[in-house]
Amino acid sequence: MNLVGQNVRHKAHGQGRITALDGEHIAVLFADKERVFQFPKAFERFLTVEEPDAAQEVAALLEQEKQKQREQVHEELDRMLQQSREEKNRVAPRHETSAAQASSSKPRADARASVALHVCYCDGGKSAQQVGFDGACSESVIDFHIQTEQNPMCAASDCACKQFWQGKLSRAKLECLCHNDGGICASSGLLRDWKVPTGPSSGGAELLEGIEEGSLCILTTRDPGSCEAERYVFAVFLADRSYREETWREGYLSTRLPYKIKLSPMEAHSLPLWYYHRNPSRSDMPYWGTVTHRMVDAEAAALLLRDITLVKAGTADEELSREMFQVFCRINHLTLAPDAVPRGALAPKG
Repeated sequence: MNLVGQNVRHKAHGQGRITALDGEHIAVLFADKERVFQFPKAFERFLTVEEPDAAQEVAALLEQEKQKQREQVHEELDRMLQQSREEKNRVAPRHETSAAQASSSKPRADARASVALHVCYCDGGKSAQQVGFDGACSESVIDFHIQTEQNPMCAASDCACKQFWQGKLSRAKLECLCHNDGGICASSGLLRDWKVPTGPSSGGAELLEGIEEGSLCILTTRDPGSCEAERYVFAVFLADRSYREETWREGYLSTRLPYKIKLSPMEAHSLPLWYYHRNPSRSDMPYWGTVTHRMVDAEAAALLLRDITLVKAGTADEELSREMFQVFCRINHLTLAPDAVPRGALAPKG
Protein backbone atom coordinates (compact mmCIF):
# COMPACT_ATOMS: atom_id res chain seq x y z
CA MET A 1 0.00 0.00 0.00
CA ASN A 2 1.18 3.52 -0.82
CA LEU A 3 1.17 5.55 2.39
CA VAL A 4 1.40 8.89 0.57
CA GLY A 5 -1.91 10.69 0.99
CA GLN A 6 -2.84 8.85 4.20
CA ASN A 7 -4.13 10.88 7.14
CA VAL A 8 -2.12 10.68 10.35
CA ARG A 9 -2.26 12.18 13.83
CA HIS A 10 0.70 13.55 15.76
CA LYS A 11 0.70 13.88 19.56
CA ALA A 12 1.74 17.54 19.44
CA HIS A 13 0.84 18.78 15.93
CA GLY A 14 -2.53 17.12 15.54
CA GLN A 15 -4.02 16.07 12.19
CA GLY A 16 -1.76 15.79 9.14
CA ARG A 17 -1.40 14.15 5.74
CA ILE A 18 1.59 12.17 4.40
CA THR A 19 3.02 13.99 1.38
CA ALA A 20 6.24 12.04 0.67
CA LEU A 21 8.06 8.85 1.65
CA ASP A 22 11.63 8.06 0.56
CA GLY A 23 12.31 4.88 2.55
CA GLU A 24 14.01 6.36 5.62
CA HIS A 25 12.07 9.61 6.02
CA ILE A 26 8.45 10.60 5.81
CA ALA A 27 7.05 14.10 5.19
CA VAL A 28 3.75 15.12 6.80
CA LEU A 29 1.82 18.31 6.08
CA PHE A 30 0.18 19.77 9.19
CA ALA A 31 -1.92 22.89 9.56
CA ASP A 32 1.12 25.09 10.20
CA LYS A 33 3.80 23.52 7.98
CA GLU A 34 5.32 20.35 6.55
CA ARG A 35 7.53 18.31 8.87
CA VAL A 36 9.92 15.42 8.23
CA PHE A 37 10.27 12.37 10.50
CA GLN A 38 12.28 9.15 10.56
CA PHE A 39 10.41 6.24 9.01
CA PRO A 40 9.05 4.00 10.38
CA LYS A 41 10.47 4.96 13.80
CA ALA A 42 8.16 7.99 14.17
CA PHE A 43 5.15 5.65 14.32
CA GLU A 44 6.47 4.05 17.52
CA ARG A 45 5.76 7.15 19.61
CA PHE A 46 4.45 10.22 17.82
CA LEU A 47 2.46 9.33 14.70
CA THR A 48 -0.58 7.11 14.17
CA VAL A 49 -2.27 6.24 10.86
CA GLU A 50 -6.03 6.59 10.81
CA GLU A 51 -6.88 4.10 8.03
CA PRO A 52 -6.91 0.52 9.50
CA ASP A 53 -5.20 -1.25 6.57
CA ALA A 54 -2.46 1.38 6.46
CA ALA A 55 -2.03 1.13 10.23
CA GLN A 56 -1.61 -2.64 9.89
CA GLU A 57 1.05 -2.16 7.20
CA VAL A 58 2.97 0.29 9.39
CA ALA A 59 2.77 -2.15 12.32
CA ALA A 60 4.26 -4.88 10.12
CA LEU A 61 7.11 -2.57 9.07
CA LEU A 62 7.83 -1.72 12.70
CA GLU A 63 7.98 -5.41 13.58
CA GLN A 64 10.44 -6.02 10.71
CA GLU A 65 12.65 -3.21 12.03
CA LYS A 66 12.52 -4.65 15.54
CA GLN A 67 13.51 -8.08 14.22
CA LYS A 68 16.51 -6.56 12.42
CA GLN A 69 17.52 -4.79 15.61
CA ARG A 70 17.21 -8.02 17.62
CA GLU A 71 19.45 -9.85 15.13
CA GLN A 72 22.02 -7.04 15.25
CA VAL A 73 21.94 -7.06 19.05
CA HIS A 74 22.55 -10.82 19.24
CA GLU A 75 25.46 -10.53 16.79
CA GLU A 76 26.98 -7.68 18.79
CA LEU A 77 26.53 -9.47 22.10
CA ASP A 78 28.13 -12.67 20.74
CA ARG A 79 31.08 -10.67 19.44
CA MET A 80 31.40 -8.77 22.73
CA LEU A 81 31.44 -11.97 24.79
CA GLN A 82 33.96 -13.55 22.41
CA GLN A 83 36.22 -10.52 22.77
CA SER A 84 35.86 -10.74 26.55
CA ARG A 85 36.89 -14.42 26.51
CA GLU A 86 39.94 -13.59 24.38
CA GLU A 87 40.94 -10.84 26.82
CA LYS A 88 40.53 -13.27 29.71
CA ASN A 89 42.84 -15.79 28.02
CA ARG A 90 45.49 -13.12 27.36
CA VAL A 91 45.71 -12.02 30.98
CA ALA A 92 45.07 -15.38 32.66
CA PRO A 93 47.94 -16.49 34.93
CA ARG A 94 49.83 -19.62 33.90
CA HIS A 95 49.27 -21.28 37.23
CA GLU A 96 45.83 -22.54 38.16
CA THR A 97 43.76 -20.13 40.23
CA SER A 98 42.96 -21.46 43.68
CA ALA A 99 39.38 -22.21 44.66
CA ALA A 100 39.50 -19.45 47.23
CA GLN A 101 40.52 -16.88 44.63
CA ALA A 102 37.91 -18.12 42.17
CA SER A 103 35.08 -17.57 44.65
CA SER A 104 36.21 -14.06 45.50
CA SER A 105 34.11 -11.08 44.46
CA LYS A 106 37.23 -9.07 43.73
CA PRO A 107 37.23 -8.11 40.01
CA ARG A 108 40.01 -9.24 37.70
CA ALA A 109 42.61 -6.84 36.35
CA ASP A 110 40.92 -6.89 32.93
CA ALA A 111 37.48 -5.89 34.31
CA ARG A 112 35.96 -2.92 32.54
CA ALA A 113 35.50 0.35 34.34
CA SER A 114 31.96 1.64 34.82
CA VAL A 115 30.82 5.21 35.17
CA ALA A 116 28.28 7.19 37.21
CA LEU A 117 27.01 10.24 35.33
CA HIS A 118 25.77 13.52 36.80
CA VAL A 119 22.42 14.39 35.19
CA CYS A 120 20.42 17.58 35.78
CA TYR A 121 17.02 16.65 37.26
CA CYS A 122 14.08 16.70 34.84
CA ASP A 123 10.51 15.72 35.78
CA GLY A 124 9.21 15.88 32.20
CA GLY A 125 7.18 12.73 31.56
CA LYS A 126 7.30 11.72 35.23
CA SER A 127 5.03 8.79 36.05
CA ALA A 128 4.75 5.80 38.35
CA GLN A 129 7.12 3.98 35.97
CA GLN A 130 9.93 6.54 35.60
CA VAL A 131 11.44 9.55 37.35
CA GLY A 132 11.03 11.78 34.27
CA PHE A 133 13.62 12.69 31.61
CA ASP A 134 11.12 12.39 28.75
CA GLY A 135 9.61 15.83 28.24
CA ALA A 136 9.83 19.45 29.32
CA CYS A 137 10.23 20.08 33.05
CA SER A 138 7.30 21.32 35.11
CA GLU A 139 7.11 25.06 35.80
CA SER A 140 8.32 24.61 39.38
CA VAL A 141 11.42 22.65 38.28
CA ILE A 142 12.20 25.15 35.51
CA ASP A 143 11.96 27.95 38.08
CA PHE A 144 14.26 26.04 40.45
CA HIS A 145 16.93 25.45 37.79
CA ILE A 146 16.90 29.06 36.59
CA GLN A 147 16.25 31.14 39.70
CA THR A 148 17.39 29.02 42.65
CA GLU A 149 20.10 26.76 41.26
CA GLN A 150 21.08 29.18 38.46
CA ASN A 151 22.00 26.29 36.19
CA PRO A 152 23.99 27.89 33.33
CA MET A 153 22.41 25.72 30.62
CA CYS A 154 18.84 26.31 31.79
CA ALA A 155 19.47 30.02 32.34
CA ALA A 156 21.08 30.62 28.92
CA SER A 157 19.25 33.21 26.81
CA ASP A 158 18.82 30.79 23.90
CA CYS A 159 17.38 28.00 26.09
CA ALA A 160 13.73 27.28 25.32
CA CYS A 161 12.99 26.79 29.03
CA LYS A 162 14.42 30.23 29.82
CA GLN A 163 12.25 31.75 27.07
CA PHE A 164 9.19 29.98 28.51
CA TRP A 165 10.10 31.19 32.01
CA GLN A 166 10.29 34.75 30.66
CA GLY A 167 6.87 34.43 29.02
CA LYS A 168 8.30 34.55 25.48
CA LEU A 169 7.26 30.98 24.67
CA SER A 170 3.98 29.15 25.34
CA ARG A 171 3.83 25.82 27.15
CA ALA A 172 2.37 24.22 24.01
CA LYS A 173 5.31 25.47 21.95
CA LEU A 174 7.77 24.25 24.58
CA GLU A 175 6.23 20.77 24.51
CA CYS A 176 6.26 20.81 20.72
CA LEU A 177 9.98 21.65 20.67
CA CYS A 178 10.63 18.93 23.22
CA HIS A 179 9.15 16.20 21.04
CA ASN A 180 10.85 17.31 17.83
CA ASP A 181 14.35 18.13 16.63
CA GLY A 182 16.03 16.09 19.36
CA GLY A 183 14.35 17.79 22.31
CA ILE A 184 15.18 21.01 24.13
CA CYS A 185 18.09 19.66 26.18
CA ALA A 186 19.85 16.38 26.90
CA SER A 187 17.83 15.71 30.06
CA SER A 188 14.44 16.23 28.40
CA GLY A 189 14.96 13.33 26.00
CA LEU A 190 17.40 11.16 27.92
CA LEU A 191 15.09 8.20 28.61
CA ARG A 192 13.68 8.45 25.11
CA ASP A 193 16.96 8.52 23.19
CA TRP A 194 19.33 7.00 25.80
CA LYS A 195 22.03 9.55 25.00
CA VAL A 196 23.95 10.91 27.99
CA PRO A 197 26.34 13.88 27.70
CA THR A 198 29.88 13.23 28.92
CA GLY A 199 31.43 16.57 27.98
CA PRO A 200 31.52 19.24 25.27
CA SER A 201 29.86 18.22 21.99
CA SER A 202 32.66 19.75 19.95
CA GLY A 203 36.22 20.99 20.31
CA GLY A 204 37.04 19.47 23.68
CA ALA A 205 35.34 16.11 24.20
CA GLU A 206 37.58 13.62 25.98
CA LEU A 207 37.46 9.83 25.87
CA LEU A 208 36.49 8.36 29.23
CA GLU A 209 39.36 5.99 29.94
CA GLY A 210 38.34 2.41 30.63
CA ILE A 211 34.81 2.78 29.27
CA GLU A 212 34.26 0.05 26.70
CA GLU A 213 31.37 -2.04 25.45
CA GLY A 214 30.01 -3.86 28.47
CA SER A 215 30.81 -1.01 30.87
CA LEU A 216 27.88 -0.08 33.07
CA CYS A 217 26.61 3.49 32.67
CA ILE A 218 24.85 4.64 35.83
CA LEU A 219 22.54 7.66 35.47
CA THR A 220 22.23 9.66 38.68
CA THR A 221 20.39 12.78 39.77
CA ARG A 222 19.14 14.70 42.81
CA ASP A 223 15.69 16.05 43.51
CA PRO A 224 15.44 19.87 43.67
CA GLY A 225 16.52 21.14 47.07
CA SER A 226 18.12 17.86 48.16
CA CYS A 227 21.74 17.39 49.26
CA GLU A 228 24.50 15.36 47.58
CA ALA A 229 24.02 12.47 50.01
CA GLU A 230 20.54 12.00 48.49
CA ARG A 231 21.79 11.46 44.92
CA TYR A 232 20.12 8.36 43.49
CA VAL A 233 20.29 6.06 40.47
CA PHE A 234 17.34 6.44 38.07
CA ALA A 235 18.50 4.33 35.10
CA VAL A 236 21.36 2.09 33.93
CA PHE A 237 22.54 0.68 30.62
CA LEU A 238 25.46 -1.28 29.18
CA ALA A 239 27.61 0.67 26.73
CA ASP A 240 28.22 -0.78 23.27
CA ARG A 241 31.22 -0.28 20.99
CA SER A 242 29.77 2.87 19.38
CA TYR A 243 31.22 4.98 22.23
CA ARG A 244 34.87 4.20 21.57
CA GLU A 245 34.36 4.22 17.80
CA GLU A 246 32.45 7.46 17.36
CA THR A 247 30.15 8.98 19.99
CA TRP A 248 32.88 10.05 22.44
CA ARG A 249 33.94 12.69 19.89
CA GLU A 250 30.41 14.06 19.99
CA GLY A 251 30.49 14.13 23.79
CA TYR A 252 27.93 11.50 24.71
CA LEU A 253 27.41 7.86 25.73
CA SER A 254 24.68 5.71 24.22
CA THR A 255 23.90 2.10 23.34
CA ARG A 256 22.18 -0.10 20.79
CA LEU A 257 22.09 -3.04 23.18
CA PRO A 258 18.78 -4.01 24.85
CA TYR A 259 20.38 -3.83 28.29
CA LYS A 260 18.91 -0.58 29.56
CA ILE A 261 16.62 -0.20 32.56
CA LYS A 262 14.72 2.80 33.89
CA LEU A 263 13.67 2.84 37.53
CA SER A 264 10.39 4.05 38.99
CA PRO A 265 10.57 6.96 41.48
CA MET A 266 10.13 4.53 44.38
CA GLU A 267 12.76 2.11 43.05
CA ALA A 268 15.20 4.92 42.26
CA HIS A 269 15.04 6.47 45.71
CA SER A 270 15.83 3.06 47.22
CA LEU A 271 19.15 2.99 45.32
CA PRO A 272 21.27 5.92 46.57
CA LEU A 273 24.50 6.23 44.58
CA TRP A 274 26.72 6.77 47.62
CA TYR A 275 25.60 3.49 49.15
CA TYR A 276 27.56 1.79 46.34
CA HIS A 277 30.26 4.28 45.35
CA ARG A 278 33.03 6.03 47.23
CA ASN A 279 35.72 8.35 45.95
CA PRO A 280 39.42 7.37 46.15
CA SER A 281 39.96 10.39 48.40
CA ARG A 282 37.41 11.49 51.00
CA SER A 283 36.11 7.92 50.81
CA ASP A 284 33.63 8.43 53.65
CA MET A 285 32.14 11.61 52.16
CA PRO A 286 29.44 11.83 49.45
CA TYR A 287 31.20 14.49 47.38
CA TRP A 288 30.67 15.04 43.64
CA GLY A 289 32.22 18.41 42.82
CA THR A 290 32.02 19.98 39.35
CA VAL A 291 32.90 16.95 37.20
CA THR A 292 30.38 15.34 34.83
CA HIS A 293 31.16 11.78 35.87
CA ARG A 294 32.72 9.50 38.47
CA MET A 295 34.44 6.23 37.59
CA VAL A 296 32.99 3.19 39.38
CA ASP A 297 34.76 -0.13 39.89
CA ALA A 298 33.31 -3.37 38.54
CA GLU A 299 32.40 -4.83 41.93
CA ALA A 300 30.40 -1.77 43.00
CA ALA A 301 28.64 -1.78 39.61
CA ALA A 302 27.82 -5.49 39.95
CA LEU A 303 26.42 -4.97 43.45
CA LEU A 304 24.19 -2.20 42.14
CA LEU A 305 22.93 -4.44 39.32
CA ARG A 306 22.32 -7.24 41.81
CA ASP A 307 20.17 -4.93 43.93
CA ILE A 308 18.29 -3.72 40.84
CA THR A 309 17.27 -7.34 40.25
CA LEU A 310 15.80 -7.29 43.76
CA VAL A 311 13.75 -4.10 43.30
CA LYS A 312 12.60 -5.31 39.86
CA ALA A 313 11.36 -8.66 41.20
CA GLY A 314 7.75 -9.19 40.16
CA THR A 315 7.84 -6.44 37.50
CA ALA A 316 8.01 -6.50 33.70
CA ASP A 317 11.77 -5.81 33.96
CA GLU A 318 12.54 -8.73 36.27
CA GLU A 319 13.96 -11.01 33.56
CA LEU A 320 15.82 -8.18 31.81
CA SER A 321 17.45 -7.02 35.06
CA ARG A 322 18.57 -10.56 35.89
CA GLU A 323 19.99 -11.12 32.40
CA MET A 324 21.74 -7.74 32.47
CA PHE A 325 23.40 -8.59 35.79
CA GLN A 326 24.54 -11.98 34.47
CA VAL A 327 25.91 -10.55 31.21
CA PHE A 328 27.81 -7.83 33.09
CA CYS A 329 29.42 -10.39 35.40
CA ARG A 330 30.35 -12.66 32.47
CA ILE A 331 31.93 -9.83 30.52
CA ASN A 332 33.94 -8.75 33.56
CA HIS A 333 34.80 -12.32 34.69
CA LEU A 334 33.30 -11.44 38.06
CA THR A 335 31.58 -13.69 40.60
CA LEU A 336 30.04 -11.95 43.58
CA ALA A 337 30.53 -13.71 46.88
CA PRO A 338 27.20 -14.60 48.55
CA ASP A 339 27.95 -12.24 51.43
CA ALA A 340 29.25 -9.35 49.28
CA VAL A 341 27.86 -6.00 50.41
CA PRO A 342 28.26 -2.44 49.06
CA ARG A 343 31.15 -0.42 50.48
CA GLY A 344 30.15 3.04 49.37
CA ALA A 345 30.64 6.25 51.33
CA LEU A 346 27.23 5.90 53.01
CA ALA A 347 27.09 2.10 53.27
CA PRO A 348 26.70 0.74 56.81
CA LYS A 349 30.09 0.11 58.37
CA GLY A 350 30.63 -3.21 60.01
